[in-house]
Amino acid sequence: MLSCDGIHALHHTLFPPTANPRGTLLIIHGMAEHSGRYVAFAHYMASQGYAVLTYDQLGHGRTASSPDGLGHFAKPNSSDLLVGDGRQMAEWLAKQYPDLPHFILGHSMGSFVVRCVLQEIGSSFTGAVLVGSAGTAPSLRTTLPLLKGLAKFGPAQRADKIHGLFGQASNFRFRSEQDPLAWLSVSHDNRQRFSDDPLCGQVFTRNGFYTLLSLADRAVNHQWYLRLPKDLPMLWTSGDQDPVGHFSLGIHQTTQTLKTQGFSKISSQLYPGWRHDILQEADKEQVYHNLSQWFEQQL
Repeated sequence: MLSCDGIHALHHTLFPPTANPRGTLLIIHGMAEHSGRYVAFAHYMASQGYAVLTYDQLGHGRTASSPDGLGHFAKPNSSDLLVGDGRQMAEWLAKQYPDLPHFILGHSMGSFVVRCVLQEIGSSFTGAVLVGSAGTAPSLRTTLPLLKGLAKFGPAQRADKIHGLFGQASNFRFRSEQDPLAWLSVSHDNRQRFSDDPLCGQVFTRNGFYTLLSLADRAVNHQWYLRLPKDLPMLWTSGDQDPVGHFSLGIHQTTQTLKTQGFSKISSQLYPGWRHDILQEADKEQVYHNLSQWFEQQL
């Protein structure tokens, strides 16, 4: 399947249901990782009766045309391309299983894509799960113009300093562990797998960071929820020590705002002591089970 950029073929995998078909699930991965990290979860959900589709986003995994393409999106409107790809993957999956209810799940940067896809075709889904997402970020309004300028001049240049600042901010609470990936998860094995994976952890280019933050701005600011169906079931879940969600404050803020705005089917689940990567933790089967139960409740 061709990306909306008209150049890259989106690497994707369909996991057909291995039990009585109950629904479909589109999984959208996060920043600097790839869909292969969600194979175990996809197999689990397929065993529960769901047709699961995963794919590598632009600038990620096997969709990137070369190692140099990791963390780079090339075009000025790349955030729109990411959202367009998410939408077309959702629509393709729905066409394969037109008689089943459809769910969508996004992790971290993938949750931003999901939030933007919901702005466009939210009524197409029976439910949405946002994993490791964030609350509002007013500071983006001052940061984006600077990043736009950097991306204009030298878009393919690796943004090492910005990468370092992001890492330091994410890891600040866990700095005593002397591991730059401590913020990612409690599990040392998961951190090591991430570190050893050649398709993970790439330093984004200037264009890559501008794309990421443009996407985030659209997803979390400007009353992003105004175009969403108010009866759409949404589950917000993460570790309560996830820095992306401001250590649960962002999740509480977002769910409370949605409820105040009249959204009637908003729920959240925080895992005490867990961090950002809850679908990769040592006890990830607990998350699998809880998500499966939530999907079941929406049918």
